Amino acid sequence: MTEKYTIGVDYGTQSGRAVLVLLKDGREVADHVTPYRHGVIDKELPGSSVKLGH
Repeated sequence: MTEKYTIGVDYGTQSGRAVLVLLKDGREVADHVTPYRHGVIDKELPGSSVKLGH
């Protein structure tokens, strides 16, 4: 029997997260979190003086 999985991805305020789940029973197989290198970008684009709108 071939196992079936799904991947969930979330791009949040401070990081990107992913989870791998086995569909048969909902068991979490793996997860990973990667913090954004520049943190929360809320005033200007990193490495530039381009201001973000409000």
